[in-house]
Amino acid sequence: MQNYSRQLPLYLLLIFAFLLGVFTLTDFGESWDEWQFYKYADRALESYATWLQRGEVKITGNTFDNYGPAFVIAAQEIARFLHLFNSNWLVSDLRHLVVFMGYLGGAAAFYTLALRWMNKTAALGACLLFISQPLLWGHAFISPKDIPFMSFFLISVALGMRMVDTKPMLEGSPPGSLLWTIGLWILSLIFLFVTPYLLDNSLAAVIRGASV
Repeated sequence: MQNYSRQLPLYLLLIFAFLLGVFTLTDFGESWDEWQFYKYADRALESYATWLQRGEVKITGNTFDNYGPAFVIAAQEIARFLHLFNSNWLVSDLRHLVVFMGYLGGAAAFYTLALRWMNKTAALGACLLFISQPLLWGHAFISPKDIPFMSFFLISVALGMRMVDTKPMLEGSPPGSLLWTIGLWILSLIFLFVTPYLLDNSLAAVIRGASV
């Protein structure tokens, strides 16, 4: 309970920013390339069907194929789900809301990083300055690529710093624990990157062979 009370100013700031964002949500139109990102999300989902049927993945042939579709798919589907309960807002407005929530998550991570070098008042002021930057505030609604990348980067750095803070807890553990941790990390990399590649090639060969 004491920890929550210490973070109360941050919570109040985020709540105020969220309410301000909700009240001004419909004032933001779509950016010139925003529609292409969410079209890319739909085509990425459609690729699962074509991959299972013909071993093919739809490629749009533009720069959006260089970005992973995970976030835009999530934003698209969450917005469509929310639209079922509130049809007064456009799906594009609800997509903006999802991106904006990611922006607030990055602001919270920025605050925790600022606390490492500043007192609580200064960190809160820095967070307020960060949130209220006009360029960032505008992009926090209409940029489903740059804002999520910035927020996830800040969150990753904040979590990495927190991991470093736990080092004294690991000093008393046996050396084998560190080796096991490194081993599991390497296995996870192999599982996440190598296995899907091999599985895709093998299944694609089977599907193409069956369709001949």
